Amino acid sequence: MKIKLTESQFQKLTSLVSEMAYPTTFDMSVFKSLNSFQSRIEYCASRLKRLGAGSSRIVYQIDGEKCLKLAKNQKGVAQNLAEIEFGTSYDSNYFDITPKIFDYSEGGEFVEMELCMPADSALFKQKYGVPIEALFEMIDEEMSNWQRIYYFQYYDFEDTVYKVWQGTYGDETMQFFNSVREFVASGPCHYGDLKRIQNWGINSHGEFRLIDFGGTKDVMSRYYRC
Repeated sequence: MKIKLTESQFQKLTSLVSEMAYPTTFDMSVFKSLNSFQSRIEYCASRLKRLGAGSSRIVYQIDGEKCLKLAKNQKGVAQNLAEIEFGTSYDSNYFDITPKIFDYSEGGEFVEMELCMPADSALFKQKYGVPIEALFEMIDEEMSNWQRIYYFQYYDFEDTVYKVWQGTYGDETMQFFNSVREFVASGPCHYGDLKRIQNWGINSHGEFRLIDFGGTKDVMSRYYRC
């Protein structure tokens, strides 16, 4: 059965489609053919909206659901490869705290993943009912179990964490804490990164995601002398 759209419906649909794709000036085949960091940066800079940058990568917005993490040096390549390896090696339903990966280059020059907006502690408490420091305390507890080194920075929130495990704050909060705990136990990420609110974001479904998880222990030891 054919569906006839009104002019306003057609314009709305066209606008939505345009927001969900690369700009027409961006040709992925051309982008993938570029063979230097600088040429890829220049190509993206002239066609995509820049969201932020660090010492090793630049993040560009593709549309309302996706972003492009572009390496600007070998450190960025290493971080992209770490995120690609982790994001494609595990069942996404098992670790649901990292953004979905849609596309990537085998060499780690770029990775295309789920777009997340910056998060803050107020939004965390609004969603999960507990201060984000309670999450950090749980992470410290898990690391203490693995390293036999005891952390006390967020010890005041120990009782809150206990109530999370008792289900006081609901199943969603308990499940999220458990996912983070399993992620810590899997050992891919430098655990300090999980305790920085700047490394957390919110996707289009209002779910918290760890947006920077490329700083693995191996990457940190090779490029950052940690």
